[in-house]
Amino acid sequence: MYNREEAIRFLKKHLDGWRVDHSIRVMELARAMALQWGADVENVEIAALLHDCGKWKDREAALKKLESFGIIVDGELRYDYNLVHGILGSFLVQEVFGVYEKEVLDAIRYHITGRWDMGLIEKIVYLADKLEPARDYPGVEAIRKMAEKDLDKALLMVLDDTIMYLINHHHFIAPDSIEARNFLLVEESARDGSE
Repeated sequence: MYNREEAIRFLKKHLDGWRVDHSIRVMELARAMALQWGADVENVEIAALLHDCGKWKDREAALKKLESFGIIVDGELRYDYNLVHGILGSFLVQEVFGVYEKEVLDAIRYHITGRWDMGLIEKIVYLADKLEPARDYPGVEAIRKMAEKDLDKALLMVLDDTIMYLINHHHFIAPDSIEARNFLLVEESARDGSE
């Protein structure tokens, strides 16, 4: 069963110190966003605190743990190891903390890339991860302000920024990120057409 103190101990065992502090900052921001946007605060807290629980310091141990869940690391996962930790995290929260709520598992699984038709908790955790107070990159303040007014527009800004960064640095772009962006554009167009 999930317990915040046990979760923090688990993170301290498997993650580096910066990542533990980051996870706590993400949880605090996500909790505030959940209150503002009417999301389930407890589920948001769990997903936000544990979003990086699969980003273990020991990469080989993480890959072995993933294998124990029957996950084969191939395709895009082999190409970009960063994508693995969301999948591992979604399995770990079930095994270690007995958390099975689909919205929590999806928020952890997709916090790196986003995906087509994200739920409210997914959106909050994704944004809190990118906007927590220690994040400092060009445009972050504008995105923070937008997140107070419109989650979808803030998500679109982050996705645009991330995708352009990946293109400019000649990095792999996860198909889920492109699908997340396209979904938001379709939704935005539908909203604009109905006004």
